[in-house]
Amino acid sequence: MELRLALFCDSYLPQLNGVSLLLQRLTTAVRERGGAVRVFTTTDPHASVDPNIRRWPSMKLWLYPEHRLALPTPASVRRELRAWEPTLVHAASPFGMGIAARNMNVELKGAKVTVQKEMVTTPLRRIGQLAVKITVPVKVTEEQKLMSMRGNNKHFSRATAFHEVIPGHLLQGFMDERYRPYRSLFNTPFSVEGWALHWEMLLWDQGFTKTPEDRIGALFWRMHRCARIIFSLSFHLGKMSAQECVDFLVNRVGFERENAAGEVRRSFESGYYGPLYQVAYMLGALQFRALHQELVGAGKMSDREFHDTILKMNAVPVEMVRASLTKQPVDVGFVSNWKFYGQF
Repeated sequence: MELRLALFCDSYLPQLNGVSLLLQRLTTAVRERGGAVRVFTTTDPHASVDPNIRRWPSMKLWLYPEHRLALPTPASVRRELRAWEPTLVHAASPFGMGIAARNMNVELKGAKVTVQKEMVTTPLRRIGQLAVKITVPVKVTEEQKLMSMRGNNKHFSRATAFHEVIPGHLLQGFMDERYRPYRSLFNTPFSVEGWALHWEMLLWDQGFTKTPEDRIGALFWRMHRCARIIFSLSFHLGKMSAQECVDFLVNRVGFERENAAGEVRRSFESGYYGPLYQVAYMLGALQFRALHQELVGAGKMSDREFHDTILKMNAVPVEMVRASLTKQPVDVGFVSNWKFYGQF
């Protein structure tokens, strides 16, 4: 039976971000395999006419004008979708268009509906940050498969598990939803990514990586994060091309070439990562590390007290975390003056 995919999403080309580029690759892959795709998405003033893309009336979000929110489904689109009879309805967003897709599925009754969830929710509050990541089916050679497997072996992957899950971003996001969520306006990668990399360093210090293979995996990722600073800043300053960034990762860090290309695409294609984002990992981690030495190393706080207190402060700049923990007076004229690197 032919796959007839009705794809509902809040973001699609010509918008340029990680979601729109991923969904464009998904539609291409389905069509290459003989399937049919119709995309149902938001209107965009820069979009060209495409018979396979249906755009629903939408408006800009006032706080994030680059994003759009769909209005209720027009009856004409409902009739069109019923006539087209998709075999699969996929909601790539839990909101806006995703809600419309689920409502549409109730009316269709014959198609299977799938929902890509970035958050599991209850009617009253979010209960976590569970994400399902799907690899888009693309044509790859056997050598490309082997490169992916070598570059994502279990020892390399283990080095990032606690960065992404617990005590890293999963726990961080869980706590941010519950403590001072209004501070999310001041979210900064120096605290978000710095927190997770701080834990990589701390767990290394505490002997968490016991085998030689695991230690190599952890050190590879440490080197990788340092290399990100060099190639991302060099690219944004016009000193390196994208291809030179790929070659740098292969020749200086030991990346598999296909993985290096993916890393460079991740850094520049999505539009999510600003020029200082990769720097923020290391500088933020060094700030947390210096603060840990200042308070825990000096016996002023326990490890548990230190980390629990930070988690309940939400993702504010690290110097503001330090000011709070050390009881510094902060007024409207506060000026950053912490020379944290001198503490190492």
